[in-house]
Amino acid sequence: MRPSPTMLLSLRLRSHAYKAAIMVLVLGLLSACQYMPAPHLIIEQDRFCQSAFTGHTVRVLSWNIAKRGQHPHWQRDFLKMLTIYQPDILLLQEVALYEGMQQTLEQTHLGWVFTPNVLNRWEDVYAGVLAAATVWPIKQQALLSTVFEPFSNTPKVSLLTEYALAQRTDTLLVVNIHAINFVSTAKFKQQLDHLYEVLAQHQGPMILAGDFNTWNQQRLRQLFNITNHLQLKHVEFAPHDQQYIRRFLLSPPLDHIFYRGFRERKHSADVLQGIKSSDHKPLFIELELLAG
Repeated sequence: MRPSPTMLLSLRLRSHAYKAAIMVLVLGLLSACQYMPAPHLIIEQDRFCQSAFTGHTVRVLSWNIAKRGQHPHWQRDFLKMLTIYQPDILLLQEVALYEGMQQTLEQTHLGWVFTPNVLNRWEDVYAGVLAAATVWPIKQQALLSTVFEPFSNTPKVSLLTEYALAQRTDTLLVVNIHAINFVSTAKFKQQLDHLYEVLAQHQGPMILAGDFNTWNQQRLRQLFNITNHLQLKHVEFAPHDQQYIRRFLLSPPLDHIFYRGFRERKHSADVLQGIKSSDHKPLFIELELLAG
């Protein structure tokens, strides 16, 4: 006996209801296992870094690593990438600070600063953003968003690190951001406005990079509005590279690098297409410092 259309519809509705219930359960468990840490928590490791940037160029690499730092595949990709590109500044988003991640960082020549937006209470592991460099920062600041992701009820975080420049009185401000995701454009703008209020106080060179979650044109316009006010230039990757930058379906790219007080070294902008241990590709640029 073949089921009637009414019976098929009823089965489909039940299936959707079960799926919805499972999704609510999963999101509920996710919320229960995540906890927002103290607003200004910073974990750091000084690796005998220099006290100031002394050269005329700065190599910058930004990458959302999708909490993969404990996996051997990621660790091999990471160390190989550092050997080839030798970044002076490394900005990582979605870092889960497992012991394996910390051990991998110890194999580099970089000192690092980490600030979390989430504590996974099941595994007692912080997750957030990390800035590493060959120079130890003279100042550092964690900036949690005042808007929260739905279900998990957690904020996103930006990490500000400030560095001395040899034979100059101004300083370099580096900003590593993971922008709010599953919220309205108005709430996305709220995080950017909060960040802008802090960044507008800095008068020297600046680098702003990370995963901005610019998955529609409205968000992208809000981002460019803020960066234009800060007189930041956008790193434009070659067309054959842009296709590899992480997107949501047909959205604009999610990951970006902006700067001021520098010029791009010709043909240095690169999207590391061969890296497959995260769903985001690392972005690289070499910047030449302009005279102060």
